[in-house]
Amino acid sequence: MKYLKPIAIILIFIVIIGCSNNDYAIAKVGNSYLYKSQFVRIFPGIKGETDYDLYKEKADVILNNLLRQMAIMHILERDEETRILIEKLQSQSINNAKMQVIYNMLVTQKLHISEYEVFNNFKRMNTTIWAQHILVEDKHLADSLYNILANHPERFGELARKYSIDTTTKDNDGKLKPFPGGKFVKEFEDACFRQKQGVVGPPVESTFGYHIILVNRKEFKTLENYEKDRANIEKQMLAKIKTKLETESMDYIHNLSMYSIYNNNVNKYIENTDNQVMNIKPQDLDWSIRSLPLVKSIFGIWTYDSLYKYAEINDFGFVPNANMDGFKSYMDRIMFFMTLYDKGRRAGVDLNTSLHKEIYLKLAISSEQEYAKDLRKNSNPDSAQLYNYFLENSSKYTDKGKVGIFIISHPDREFLKLIADSVKMNKKPFKEYSKLYSYQKPKEFSKPAYYLKDSNDTLGYYQTAIELGKVGAVSDIFENSYGYNIIKVMQIIEPRLKDYKIIKNQVKNDYAIKYIQDEEEKMFDMAKEEIGVKIFTDKYETLVRELANSQ
Repeated sequence: MKYLKPIAIILIFIVIIGCSNNDYAIAKVGNSYLYKSQFVRIFPGIKGETDYDLYKEKADVILNNLLRQMAIMHILERDEETRILIEKLQSQSINNAKMQVIYNMLVTQKLHISEYEVFNNFKRMNTTIWAQHILVEDKHLADSLYNILANHPERFGELARKYSIDTTTKDNDGKLKPFPGGKFVKEFEDACFRQKQGVVGPPVESTFGYHIILVNRKEFKTLENYEKDRANIEKQMLAKIKTKLETESMDYIHNLSMYSIYNNNVNKYIENTDNQVMNIKPQDLDWSIRSLPLVKSIFGIWTYDSLYKYAEINDFGFVPNANMDGFKSYMDRIMFFMTLYDKGRRAGVDLNTSLHKEIYLKLAISSEQEYAKDLRKNSNPDSAQLYNYFLENSSKYTDKGKVGIFIISHPDREFLKLIADSVKMNKKPFKEYSKLYSYQKPKEFSKPAYYLKDSNDTLGYYQTAIELGKVGAVSDIFENSYGYNIIKVMQIIEPRLKDYKIIKNQVKNDYAIKYIQDEEEKMFDMAKEEIGVKIFTDKYETLVRELANSQ
């Protein structure tokens, strides 16, 4: 089924969620169980919700969604192509988890910077150095120059002009422009910070050659910005360490495979294939070629048959047959990942039941999402169907009625009665009394306050205005949570059906959502009947109660 193929992208990285030791099943779909850990992964709880019935209602929605997703995946697995794809995705997901575990072991767990290191780096970056150096390629020459300068430092400029290969400084007695830490290669800078002022140091090797260094002056600026700069410095240092650890880890993993290529046999394989054909199946090769040993490693000896099978299962692409360099690069990649996966297996990832539960849950959710995408493509109502849907759901597409009113509210009923009498005698405009005496005031008295038609019209302003029924009408005194009130109606806007042409795209989207929901419910009902869906009510309700009490 084509709609499941994008799941491979979704599941590139799998987050490993640990399960508690007392994990237990709360429901069952066919032969698969939904566990407490899986449910809590999706529904950790609702902070601040004190109404248990409402809490349980929301938990039930999540449970029903998860069971529906599991059921849909079970039905989809009946298709052979989809079943194979899901099995492959499970394998890939476990391999990704192995990669993450090894990465954590070799990189993440080693990422640490002490306060002392951060401070030293800050100090280095805020120290300016004035120095001279002589750069040469030959170590013997470097040692000879050092022996002379150790006793005659005054000759530094002379020897720099004669022997240094650094063309930017040699004609200036080897003098560098003043520089802070972090500007030059580490070996050179370490020597500059380590050496005492006015003393020629022994040769230091870097990627450029051998340096003889004379530090003339060091000047530290200030500690003033340390607190402000510390976090950024630490971040930069960690990034460098991370890059270094990643490089070292890759080299380490590569070396573990101890693989070698049978060059003659690989050349025979290349010579006996048409390099215009990319995907050569084993049965397309002569037995004498497909059975040749091509690669030897800690995993044994591989022929074309075994290499092709492994590459297909793990999506490594076609085995190259153009030249030796292409084949070697391909094998470098495969051996790296094989060794990585094997190390992850040895670390116990395959035995991690919580990982399998997490992968299963993600596969079920992704299966339903891809199925929904496929359904959406098929939900193409004609114009009459769409318009009928609009009319049948007209309440959803009707603007709520609203009223604009001025309000005079006051906690003292007798005082408000005096105001109401004054209003009736038209001594002042209504909104003037509102400005002077109302406890409930609109933000701008040039405009009335607006209240929507709402089933939760607890203040009663909308309903009272509707009962008055006309602009300019003033109410009798009525009570609400603000105290005692009188209102004057300034505007009444009746509920109005929206313009279909303007909201047609919204209606089409709503139609698609309803179509998807209906089709998924049909599949869910089919699953209930054919493979069985059961909730372990006691355990589920106990779990929901625990979650609610822990908020």
